[in-house]
Amino acid sequence: MTQRVLGYCNEIDLPRRSSVNRMDRDRADANRVLESLTNAFGRAVTPLQLPIGREKSLKGIVDLVRMKAYTYDMGGNGKGKEGRSPPTWLASPRKLMRGWSS
Repeated sequence: MTQRVLGYCNEIDLPRRSSVNRMDRDRADANRVLESLTNAFGRAVTPLQLPIGREKSLKGIVDLVRMKAYTYDMGGNGKGKEGRSPPTWLASPRKLMRGWSS
């Protein structure tokens, strides 16, 4: 988004949405992306999904709205396997939403 468009959105209180892709690439870092977005847009940045794994070991996502994990097979058909709950490594989502400093 350009600064001009963001300015218009701020003027009329219009929410914005960003998408991050290519999280399976070398040096992809979800925490760094979220920190960068927070620095640019303030504390109003809220992730809706978190990746499971990093770079080449990316295995899926955790949907923080539905609190479900979705895993995918590399080279598969693109359909995720739905889990009933997030992985055990996911701490309290409220804690994650409050602050992203590692």
